[in-house]
Amino acid sequence: LFLEKIRQHPQYNEVPTADKVKNKEMLKQIIPIAEELKKKLLEQYKLEAAEAIEQLKRQEQEELERLKRASEKRDEPPLPAVLPTSDFVGPSDFGNFVPVPTAAGGRPDAASLPHFDRSLKPAFPSHKFGLREIVVPSRMMTEFLKLSHSNTVSNKETCGILAGSLGHNQLFVTHLLIPQQSGSSDSCVTHNEEDIFDYQDQHNLITLGWIH
Repeated sequence: LFLEKIRQHPQYNEVPTADKVKNKEMLKQIIPIAEELKKKLLEQYKLEAAEAIEQLKRQEQEELERLKRASEKRDEPPLPAVLPTSDFVGPSDFGNFVPVPTAAGGRPDAASLPHFDRSLKPAFPSHKFGLREIVVPSRMMTEFLKLSHSNTVSNKETCGILAGSLGHNQLFVTHLLIPQQSGSSDSCVTHNEEDIFDYQDQHNLITLGWIH
């Protein structure tokens, strides 16, 4: 394109004849090389385009297989939702709350941590777009109401930690942990929370929520 347009340049005729002849001789050597390079580049681009198409096909196939596996998992029966009573950690009487079991010898009491206050609980949107589903055991509410009954009668709040694990791209609540605590009508203060952390570490549990 440059060689075609350069002849139309207003100052082309001012170029000395000797320079034109010299440039013409150089072009005779360069143009064949450029044409050969052009062929090689076209072959390389065609090869890269073919590889890109093959990779796209592989990705589409992998995505189809992933969707198929996800569909098969959804069709599988869910994990048991009923929580064994032995998995609940709760108080024996609600005047004094029993801590989560600790290692032999126990630990000295830790300073009280910030209390749970209903007025400070964050409000979450009602939709679940982008969030994992949480499977809650059917007996969890019944067991918690039973454990907190004495406190409820005394107009004291009881707080519990919902713990569990991740499976099948869902969160499963498997444990209800009741830490040492003292409560009022609308809040509760937990104590020795490091015991809860130790228990969760020993049983590979993650905190999924709280219940009051």
